[in-house]
Amino acid sequence: MSWQPFFPVQNNSHHSLRQLLLIVCHNHSQQHVRLHCRCTHVCRRLTFSRNSHRLLNISLFHSGPVSDSSPAASHHSTSSLHRQPPLVGIVGGVGSGKSSVPRAVSDLRLLIIDADQIGHRQLQIDQIRQQLVQQFGNQILQDDGQISRSALADCVFGDTTAHAVALEQLNRIVRPGIRSEIQRQRAQAPHDVDAIILDAALLLEAGWAADCDLVVFIDTPDELRIHRVAETRHWSADELQRREAAQLPLHRKQEACDITIQNSGSLEASANELSRSIRTLLAANQHEQQPDRDSHPS
Repeated sequence: MSWQPFFPVQNNSHHSLRQLLLIVCHNHSQQHVRLHCRCTHVCRRLTFSRNSHRLLNISLFHSGPVSDSSPAASHHSTSSLHRQPPLVGIVGGVGSGKSSVPRAVSDLRLLIIDADQIGHRQLQIDQIRQQLVQQFGNQILQDDGQISRSALADCVFGDTTAHAVALEQLNRIVRPGIRSEIQRQRAQAPHDVDAIILDAALLLEAGWAADCDLVVFIDTPDELRIHRVAETRHWSADELQRREAAQLPLHRKQEACDITIQNSGSLEASANELSRSIRTLLAANQHEQQPDRDSHPS
């Protein structure tokens, strides 16, 4: 693994966004290239596939003042009092516990945005339902006229090109509404919450990692996930594989995340690890908001 800077940046504490240190890490074993951009308050990581040149992840580690002249950088600014809580994206395979782990955190005030539930509610909107019927036909309707999620799943999940095209068509119809609702819930988050959790199965595929301050991968052994989905969703191992075939492979998801939490033991242990990671993020954000006393002598 080698690091090579594109151009030098002076080592001081007042880099603007235009004074970025750009570094490329070329990892031959994982077959991807990561581009790191660092300045005083912003750190983004971009992950590309070398083969497809497709952007896999853009994660914003810490957000804060973007220049010395911005209101947030002023010693007298009060904007930090109303600063939006950090957004933590949760990623993992089906049955990994990506929903249960954040809900088990008891020592932080977390607002959980469930993108999958939002997606289910999208299917009940008349305009969305009409578009889906127009696209996939009446075969996806139940007797009461509502969308049958299982029939819709049969249309979009599979290993054929037709399934892949159908899945793209489904995403084009429902994702804009899902994203709008995520943004609405985030904007209306109470100011006393410590962090906002975005629980979204397709967080990386949809490009929503770009909105997150931290992206966490919940790692759970396959045999445990198969057992869980059999109990909770009545899925077979083949059905689990069929659903996940439409997503990025789990190892690619894990590579694109900032940290990994093992969830093969107790739920409490996994929740505690997530809590520690969020507290580290909060501490880093708080540190960034402190005035640089050395650079502003009295």
